[in-house]
Amino acid sequence: MSNTRSVLVTGATGQQGGAVVRALIARGHRVKAISRRPDSEGAKRLTAAGVEVVAGDLDDAASVATAAEGVYAAALPPTRVLQQITIDDIGAFVSALAERREQVFGKRFDIAGDELSGEQQVKILSEVLGRPIRFQELPIAAIRQQSEDTALMFEWFDRTGYDAGIAALRRDFPEVGWHSYADWARGFDWSVLGRAGG
Repeated sequence: MSNTRSVLVTGATGQQGGAVVRALIARGHRVKAISRRPDSEGAKRLTAAGVEVVAGDLDDAASVATAAEGVYAAALPPTRVLQQITIDDIGAFVSALAERREQVFGKRFDIAGDELSGEQQVKILSEVLGRPIRFQELPIAAIRQQSEDTALMFEWFDRTGYDAGIAALRRDFPEVGWHSYADWARGFDWSVLGRAGG
């Protein structure tokens, strides 16, 4: 492609970073991945996929600067409605930003692919799995006993929540190929549930 970029991706062995890597490679870009352990199995898989893995640590600014040499861009989460996004869409969106560099630098984007309530989610899951799924809301006090950070997050969802302009995102970034929650549910490998239980 005529606008091939060289892009540095952090967290490339994780889910979100991995999605960014896959999207960039699929669109013909060169990818560098920064890793604290370039000899790890995850890093070796990236190398096998054509990614240039370089040693570095985000806590060490000098190592990040060295890793970034020669790259074009650096790719650095019952009636309550929540906006959501698939990891594949995150990856594709970052790839789109890398390609549009001058058009998007200095701008902030809140992104989401769908918004729906817990009740709507379990209806979709019930249809996809072919068995009834029930939504059970936990009291915020019970969540706080397990994790204060998680409790604060859900309180923020109730008080403020995300407010991405989904229609505008689909219009302005069609190359992302945005997925709805139903798209995600239909494409997910639900056999992992059986493996986890076995």
